[in-house]
Amino acid sequence: MNFYGIYVDIIGPIVCSIIGGIFTVVGVYLTIVYEKNKEKEEIKQANKPLFYLLHPMQYFDSDKAVTYTISSGKKDYQYKIQGIFKNTEKSIMVIDYILVDNKKYYSRNGEIIDKDRIFYLDIYLEEKIKDNVDINLFVKDIYNNPYQYKLQLEKLKNRDVSMVRAMNEI
Repeated sequence: MNFYGIYVDIIGPIVCSIIGGIFTVVGVYLTIVYEKNKEKEEIKQANKPLFYLLHPMQYFDSDKAVTYTISSGKKDYQYKIQGIFKNTEKSIMVIDYILVDNKKYYSRNGEIIDKDRIFYLDIYLEEKIKDNVDINLFVKDIYNNPYQYKLQLEKLKNRDVSMVRAMNEI
């Protein structure tokens, strides 16, 4: 038997089967990674907190509303931001913190907001805010996935208080 015959009958099929096996293992691995990422994204979307802003003139049951306070921990404050929100029945949400001009303010009396809950969000700031300052609300779902919302404010006349006018997910 010559070399060509050995190659065609023995070495060629072995090399081809090894190469085919490597491609099969890589393909299975990529499929598993893709499916895991897809499953994580589905879980994240299924547990993403959906909450919305209520207008102060809109009717809602204020007796059942819960107040959440976010501040630096100091008793004196220079500026207050207020908002009225409702968490939907989709999932529980956790308020992480508020970021105002690169300064973080954390919740003082609990952060977990149950499903279908109306809540007031009172934010007490140490200093007055400028007109075009970025104010971002950071929340998490029960799987610790972070979400960020930019708050737009409406300043109340002759007061150091603003109401949340709109919010957009970032």
